[in-house]
Amino acid sequence: MGSYLEDDAAKTIQHAVCIFQQPWWLDAVAPGQWSEAIINRGGRIIARFPYVARKKYGLTIISQPQLTPHLGPWFYQSDHQKNVYKIAEQRKLMAELLDQIPPFDYFFQGFHYSVTDFVLFHWQGFQLIPRYYYVIKEPNLDMVWEGLDRNVRTTIRRAEKYGITIIESDDIDTLLKINRITFEKQGLKVPYSNDYVRRIDEACKRHQARKILLAYDRNGRCHSGLYLAFDEDSVHSLIGCSDPELSASGAYTLTFWEGIKFATATSRSFDFKGSWLKQVEPFIRRFGGHQQHYCKIMKINSSILKIAYHAREYARTLIGPRLSGID
Repeated sequence: MGSYLEDDAAKTIQHAVCIFQQPWWLDAVAPGQWSEAIINRGGRIIARFPYVARKKYGLTIISQPQLTPHLGPWFYQSDHQKNVYKIAEQRKLMAELLDQIPPFDYFFQGFHYSVTDFVLFHWQGFQLIPRYYYVIKEPNLDMVWEGLDRNVRTTIRRAEKYGITIIESDDIDTLLKINRITFEKQGLKVPYSNDYVRRIDEACKRHQARKILLAYDRNGRCHSGLYLAFDEDSVHSLIGCSDPELSASGAYTLTFWEGIKFATATSRSFDFKGSWLKQVEPFIRRFGGHQQHYCKIMKINSSILKIAYHAREYARTLIGPRLSGID
């Protein structure tokens, strides 16, 4: 398990669609648990497929780590290859990658939205679960501003008049505190530990791949926070949190606007996370991003897990995911 690259300083590689496929990221979110299928031709990597495998109750589970929205395969792209041959070649490579995946009882991954061909997975019995994120790609901030819902623009102006100031900070503890408050006010438990987030933060700091934004009022109260992880192409909204008792200030909206401004100023797209959630989607949609469709893929080989999965889905239809405790 682990990366084929030994030097930590060299663990940022070109063979990745996004930051979440980087070896250093996987070392942070799944130390000792991740591996990858690799295809090498003539001393050059032309395809790779990182995955996280763990044992639970004697079962082999390949799944998505917390706070890691995208995994999936990467393929070398030739600008001169016809599309008809590119699709055929990628399917051939994907079949080779899948042959390297160890036997499993349960497989679940969310692919990056740049992966669009899932025919092979369908043929091999995987279930395809369509999802989407909102992504802002406009290079001009004025264009982004014009694309905002008018209520978002009003909220941003209100927050500025209220005296909210957004600062870039290294204060991960304050972000974690506001994040805990956000979950507790909804009667929910934070699904990851503070130590887990700190481990991600340390890795991102080493690779200059994160920004923490905190919103304060004139009295020094922190209203909201936003943790951004980024690579050369994209800024990802990883953790967004807001104190519900201070929500009238509009600080949460202003914090996201500052994140979008950072992405635009550095010629990166801004990738929202959690766009599928009913309580989150309207807030994100009003920032005017484009829908980017992607797929989660799942396969269950264990009869016990199949029974548990269908029981869970039945609970969803009866009482809904929130009341049944199903995420």
